[in-house]
Amino acid sequence: MPRTSPGATPSTGPSGPLQQAQAGATKALAALLSAVDGSETFTATGDGTTVRIGGMAARAYSLQVKATGSVTSWTVVLEVSLDDTNWTTVATHDNSTPGDGLMIASTSDMPSGYVRARCSALTLGAGTDIVTTFRAIS
Repeated sequence: MPRTSPGATPSTGPSGPLQQAQAGATKALAALLSAVDGSETFTATGDGTTVRIGGMAARAYSLQVKATGSVTSWTVVLEVSLDDTNWTTVATHDNSTPGDGLMIASTSDMPSGYVRARCSALTLGAGTDIVTTFRAIS
């Protein structure tokens, strides 16, 4: 058994059992509250890059779209999938709801393994593109 100084206990040292338990709990909590981020620039309609969520099952999502220049209109959907083939929309963002540069959030009772942004409608007008940013959180 390791020796301790008078008045010291193994759980108060820098690597005592209490600190080890706290570090393990913190690591487990971080794994449960994992997040995946994605970003895509669209100059035309189409599917964005698929992001594998990994070991977590995402249930909360946020999506932000920022126009570059005077883009006339857009519709971007955030889609999730279990198999990277069949997709379900969990959030929709367009130029009026919630608007340029603002974020929309969504929760879903359908855990997913993949996430992507898809631009389903885009009229650039005098603008050059839209930049989408999303986050999926377990």
